[in-house]
Amino acid sequence: MAAYRRVMEVNTFGTVRVTKAFLPLVRRAKGRVVNISSVGGLCAGPLAAGYSMTKAAMEFFSDALRHEMHKWGVKVVIVEPASFARATDIVLPAVYKKFAEDLRNNVEDVVKEDYGIEYFDFKMEQLRLYAHGEGHTRNPTAVIEAMVDAVTLTTPSHRYLVGSSFEDYVTWMWLGYFPTRWTGSTLLAEKEGDPKPAMLKKNY
Repeated sequence: MAAYRRVMEVNTFGTVRVTKAFLPLVRRAKGRVVNISSVGGLCAGPLAAGYSMTKAAMEFFSDALRHEMHKWGVKVVIVEPASFARATDIVLPAVYKKFAEDLRNNVEDVVKEDYGIEYFDFKMEQLRLYAHGEGHTRNPTAVIEAMVDAVTLTTPSHRYLVGSSFEDYVTWMWLGYFPTRWTGSTLLAEKEGDPKPAMLKKNY
């Protein structure tokens, strides 16, 4: 629960606090609010529940704020980066290692029993490799350009979905429209021979 609260405090309540602090000035100046969300707020994958919750909350906060600020002439824009983990170092090795260790040391006994530490370590390493994989670009230019458009255009889009490539953009744009039987558990999928949860190894 501490991990859920920590990421919510930073990603969601941090943004809400900063927005509310500056909103009186933004209203008076007929300025603009640009919030950075994520494709994680549109589609949730395994091992990212806490993160996706915070970004989904950001989506709805920004949407509600857009309606509330319309009468003031204030535009509210959301930028939704996709696969840019390598560009932002959002999972720096030292930070990720501490995060994994904190989870391992504080996980509930029943979770340890059902999953097993071997499976836990396997999934954490799988997530680390995914975030540092070739699908995640080191070049943040596309996100920066979307942020510039969000700030400077006279009539910006309500939201900017930014893929690290055309394929990445199309994947995230359409993922939510596919039947769940096509997309369920495909992210970080497991292969034959990979570790299995401890409980599934038992004969019931």
